[in-house]
Amino acid sequence: MSVPAKIPGGSTRMADRTLAPIEPDSLYPVAVLKRITGLGDAALRQARRAGLVVRYLHGRAYVCGHDFIRYATENGSTEAPSGGKLRNES
Repeated sequence: MSVPAKIPGGSTRMADRTLAPIEPDSLYPVAVLKRITGLGDAALRQARRAGLVVRYLHGRAYVCGHDFIRYATENGSTEAPSGGKLRNES
């Protein structure tokens, strides 16, 4: 698992993000979901406000794969942003 890197200003980001597919029948700890989707803290907060379901168990936060897939399909766009590459392109 990656160790968060300190960013000037006090925020942290994952130093090593490994994008991976989301499996609908899997349960993801939020830290793992952030790493495999490339979402940062602000993007995850925005997703939660927009309806991403987060479940809590014994003081830990988890997201079901099917909940993330539903959130992405309901809130994502089918069009690429104009004027630039997508963030997951090299």
